[in-house]
Amino acid sequence: MRDLSLEKKQAYKMSNQIVMSQYKLVNLEQQLIEQNWCTLINKVLTDVVNKTPENLDSIEKVLTALQTISNNCKLFNEQVLFNLKIKYESLTKLDSKTDDFFMDLFTLCCDILNDKTVKTEL
Repeated sequence: MRDLSLEKKQAYKMSNQIVMSQYKLVNLEQQLIEQNWCTLINKVLTDVVNKTPENLDSIEKVLTALQTISNNCKLFNEQVLFNLKIKYESLTKLDSKTDDFFMDLFTLCCDILNDKTVKTEL
């Protein structure tokens, strides 16, 4: 999902007419919203965090997917996102030798929560 979104942005940026015409045929973000992906991804995040909180790879993938459509989603489990944000912020401080993995997770949570806050304030 994120790869397609990035590819679409690149196609428009580079004015690639062939790819742009293909993306105009289907509005990916709109299709995801209409197919209830906001709710589904939010449920997957909640399930993964509750059932396998040590599965950081899955949490990262779900957060990335959620971030990709967060501009168009109205509802998130803000408590789960906020708890993850706090957790990854503290892990970032504790584990400064890593390759910024926890910082990346922290940033994803912040970005999603900020998108939500900006929409609510508008």
